[in-house]
Amino acid sequence: MKKFPLLQVSGTHRDIGLAIGEMQRDRIKNRMEARRRLIPNYQSYLDKMPDYIAITKKHFPKLVEEVDGIVEASGVPFDEYFFAQARDLYPFYIEGDADTDFDGDHCTVAVSFNEDGVIVGDNEDWTIEALDDLYLLKATVDGTTFFGLQYADSIPGEAAS
Repeated sequence: MKKFPLLQVSGTHRDIGLAIGEMQRDRIKNRMEARRRLIPNYQSYLDKMPDYIAITKKHFPKLVEEVDGIVEASGVPFDEYFFAQARDLYPFYIEGDADTDFDGDHCTVAVSFNEDGVIVGDNEDWTIEALDDLYLLKATVDGTTFFGLQYADSIPGEAAS
């Protein structure tokens, strides 16, 4: 049975990003290197990032603080990490990358209702290779605690949280 690493952190959004970047440094660097090799016209996508970054800073400044921490601790360029999160610009699934190239369905979500409320589950079963990229994050910021199953190279909240 797979046991996922647990990262427990509290502090500012930047503190959380720094902890994630430090813990996941190698995986983040490896994924960014794979994207550089495997995405055709990679630089043309990076050239589009300033507009996306500006609007994100305007509407979600705390998210940008978290990303700042992640990229500082992992040692990857901000625009490349940001591009990796912008799934509408280029799919996460890269042909030729064993960790993301797969045939089949994506994750399965189940919902159950009863008199006590609702239970939502997500099995993150899209590819067996992804198991090594998962970890548990318990983060507390501004009095709110967030808990979830996370991917090493993604911002918190991208998986079941």
